[in-house]
Amino acid sequence: MEATDKVRIAAFVAFLAAIGNYSTVRPQTFSFFMFAAYSWALSGYRFRRRDALWTLPVLMIFWVNLHGAFVLGLGLVAIYAATEGCRRFIDPQRTDALTAAELRKLLLVLLLCGLATFINPETYKVYHYVYTVVTDPASQQFVTEWQPPQVNQVLSIMLFYAPFFLGLLIFAYSRIKPDLTEIALFFGFAVFAMMSTRNAAWFGTVAYPILARYLSIVDLQPLMTLRRFRAIDRFFRVSEGSSAERPAYSRLNVVIAVLAIGVLLAQSPWIRPRLYKVPLWDKQTPVGAAEYIDQHGLAGNIFHPQIFGDYLIWRLWPQQRSFIDGRVHLFGLDFVKEYQLLLYACRWENVLSRWNIKYLLLHNTSDDEEARKLVESARTSALWKQVYEDDVAVLFEKVTPSQ
Repeated sequence: MEATDKVRIAAFVAFLAAIGNYSTVRPQTFSFFMFAAYSWALSGYRFRRRDALWTLPVLMIFWVNLHGAFVLGLGLVAIYAATEGCRRFIDPQRTDALTAAELRKLLLVLLLCGLATFINPETYKVYHYVYTVVTDPASQQFVTEWQPPQVNQVLSIMLFYAPFFLGLLIFAYSRIKPDLTEIALFFGFAVFAMMSTRNAAWFGTVAYPILARYLSIVDLQPLMTLRRFRAIDRFFRVSEGSSAERPAYSRLNVVIAVLAIGVLLAQSPWIRPRLYKVPLWDKQTPVGAAEYIDQHGLAGNIFHPQIFGDYLIWRLWPQQRSFIDGRVHLFGLDFVKEYQLLLYACRWENVLSRWNIKYLLLHNTSDDEEARKLVESARTSALWKQVYEDDVAVLFEKVTPSQ
């Protein structure tokens, strides 16, 4: 509601942002909140609605200890400082750019945010970790969300292509053109989003408020000849009527906030299972197999598919350690390639022998042909005996000579 005073436009853009949400519950979720908070504070400071810059270094202390995307907060502050500085330098007399004093304050906050990033157990080494993750070749090749958005995929269209091309149209026909800061934010994060699907969330956070701001001042005159069509005429009537809507927007903001909090509570682990009659975990989670391993105190290296890894860390550590999990960057490209080879190779037992594997925890599914073949191969092998099975997983133990 800060970007535009037109309720329908605000609701429309908020809806686009909502359907573009793709994340599950993971540490990256904290970064979504932190990045949005940074964007809100910086936008408010730029338009002189509020001065909440003092919160940014404080938030950075938490952000750097929660997720590696904290560097985006520094980048966001730097973009605002650089572009607003350029606007002030190009035209020192303009009143809509930050003043020299305001720029100095923004640069000071950037410095404090940078210093705050060292308040973590790894201090400066956290930057090396972030660099390792974003440049890891295994993640770039094998992790879907690190792939560039595909124009023929619905998710990529919702996350990136739809808001990007909508933005181009809005900018082309808007009566007022975006300024340097808005151009840098929109196109800078658009380029970032083109690099991988996971970056589309950051693009959406900065793009949707800009779209809402300029959508309300789009020049519809070139489309006037189309008003002979009933649907388009109705659209024009709605657009014209929205300018007379000026009710108490604070009340609408309260309603939106209440709805957002309601959705948040409905998704909480205390309410969601009762409300939707579903468990907290995915139905393909090997809960029963992990319980069996824990109760029987099974010790020894376990091979399992990657999709089981994250749950096994949470459920069995330190009794057991994962063979591979979602943190692909920790394993290296060579290991990931060997893992892929193991899943599809007919001589998988020879490949496994180098890791002294004592147990196989395999995915019991008919949807994955390769997983089904691996289970059948283990069942017919004289080197493995089945000790547990349910609808999700099958557990095999290696046969020793004494057995």
